[in-house]
Amino acid sequence: MEKENNRCQRCGTCCRKGPPGLHRLDKRLYEQGTLQKGHLLTLRQGELVRDNVMDRTIRLSEEMVRIRSKSHEAACIFFDGKTSGCQIYESRPLECRVLECWDTSKIQQVYAEDRLTRADLFLPDSALGQIADAHEHHCSYARVAELADRIRANAEPDKRDLQELAGMVVQDLGIRKSFQDKTKAGDFVLEFLFGRSLVRTLPGFGLEVRETEEGYRFLKTDAWDRHRK
Repeated sequence: MEKENNRCQRCGTCCRKGPPGLHRLDKRLYEQGTLQKGHLLTLRQGELVRDNVMDRTIRLSEEMVRIRSKSHEAACIFFDGKTSGCQIYESRPLECRVLECWDTSKIQQVYAEDRLTRADLFLPDSALGQIADAHEHHCSYARVAELADRIRANAEPDKRDLQELAGMVVQDLGIRKSFQDKTKAGDFVLEFLFGRSLVRTLPGFGLEVRETEEGYRFLKTDAWDRHRK
């Protein structure tokens, strides 16, 4: 937002840069239906993401849930470009309420604290929670990072590493398809329940996924190296 007498000018800059991360105080927005599964995106621990507040690319040290962006652009899905307004302004999340572009100290104080996770939104021992936990166990980014580092470091990667990573890609896609076949859930709901697919996120680990008749192949990229510079 533009600075003028320390008040919001409704320019929409903050909303266009990206949607807010959610905090435990925002759980009520989910419970009252303002935010639904299809509005949300899970960014899993270890994933490469853009930190809008710090203006840098980082690997997440812990899971976070945020509102989705509009398709093919960074802007929050609730941003109305015609009016530069918010469609849920009266029930906007914590980060939106404390953000002041003329003084970012408030959002810097809260943005990394008490982040909302999927576990905060699932009932204890729920089927959804168990499925998400199983996916996290089989498709852990900690293990993905180990395998990707070894594959990238060797001109002739160990076949066992390639096979294990390919197996994780298959399992990731299989869990999503199985859940979707049973529940008819949309793709956006899947990205809340399981995060983004490994096919989409592996470039952040320096590997691009290609599907061939023989299975999945991995091509080395410099995506993560570029972000570290």
